Amino acid sequence: MKVIDLDDHRDSDAPVLSGRPRGKAVRESTCLDVIDDQEDNIVIRIPQDVYLVASSFFLGMLGPSIRKLGEEEFRKRFSFEGTVNKAVLNDVIREARRRESPLSAA
Repeated sequence: MKVIDLDDHRDSDAPVLSGRPRGKAVRESTCLDVIDDQEDNIVIRIPQDVYLVASSFFLGMLGPSIRKLGEEEFRKRFSFEGTVNKAVLNDVIREARRRESPLSAA
């Protein structure tokens, strides 16, 4: 199991994680593209003092994983520790799948 602690990827003690570029930066620094190709389960640890992880951050960080793995496999392999808004996560999954290119399967 791979643990990604978002506390290691935020500025100072910021209580909000937002922005697609910031999410993409976390994706790159944690090598999620490589992890997606493995069979490991992934735990995303959200610090206790973070009260919001914006959908834009999750889309930058997790969108490629959702598109690559599909919703069912993503939900099996990714879990979250800490406070995560389930409605936001569901919106992120829906948005990531909606933005999938018809050419990506080619």
